[in-house]
Amino acid sequence: MEPPKIPTVFKGVKNRPRGFNFTPRHYNREKEDFEKRVRQAKKESELEEQKSLESRLRMEDAIQDSWGSRHTPIHDNGRTRRLSIIFIGLIICLYAFYRSYF
Repeated sequence: MEPPKIPTVFKGVKNRPRGFNFTPRHYNREKEDFEKRVRQAKKESELEEQKSLESRLRMEDAIQDSWGSRHTPIHDNGRTRRLSIIFIGLIICLYAFYRSYF
């Protein structure tokens, strides 16, 4: 339960600090050089990251291509047909065995 709000005369006044617009009037060459080096380093690291990402994607594509050809047989119809015939024959034999002894 919240306490009741008390009416006030100072509705427009808020308790936060006022901002100010201060512009420095001196030139710091060391700071400018440092910021320039930081920007250059970030730019170089982004380029290296982009190159490594591209090479990684190329590597992944090459791996998928090489693995995909081995794991996806092209002529699978004969193998599947043969396995299904063997499986059906096994089931028929087990059913006949079960019917004769039980």
